Amino acid sequence: MGRTTRPAPHAAAMNHIPALWTVAYDTRTRPLPRLLARTAVRLADFVRALALADHQPFTSL
Repeated sequence: MGRTTRPAPHAAAMNHIPALWTVAYDTRTRPLPRLLARTAVRLADFVRALALADHQPFTSL
């Protein structure tokens, strides 16, 4: 049977804003709103990663 794969961690984080995701990656959306939505999705992902960084151990080489 088919094998299911888990989404990449950054993709899973971005799925928390489905309406914004639709605007950001729908080809029928005009360029400026699409650019703004993609920027907002990336910013939300960055803020989430930054918040999670406090909870993960940091290893220095």
